[in-house]
Amino acid sequence: MTTEQNTLRRKPSVCMGILLYLGYLAVFFTTWTINGVDYNRIGENAQTTKLWYAFPTLFGCAFLVLAISILGWWRLVLFDKLKSGPQWIWE
Repeated sequence: MTTEQNTLRRKPSVCMGILLYLGYLAVFFTTWTINGVDYNRIGENAQTTKLWYAFPTLFGCAFLVLAISILGWWRLVLFDKLKSGPQWIWE
C-alpha cells in the first residue's frame, strides 16, 4: 500500500461524489431559503447579489472543503497520477 492509500479515509466512488454534490445543493438551497430569495430580483443590486449568489456559493464551497478534508481526498483532487501529453513537456 502506498502512503496515498493510507491517508484516504474513504475510497472515492461515484456514489460518494453524488452524495457530496447533493450535500452542496442542500447547503446552497438552505442558504437561499434562509435569505428569502426572490428569484425575479436576483442580481438587481449589490445586496441581492451578495445574499442570493455569493453567500450560497461560499457556504457550499466551505462544505466541500470540509468534506474533502475529512475524507482525506486533497491529493487526489489536486494532483493527477498520470501525466498526459508528450513526455518532453514534463521533463
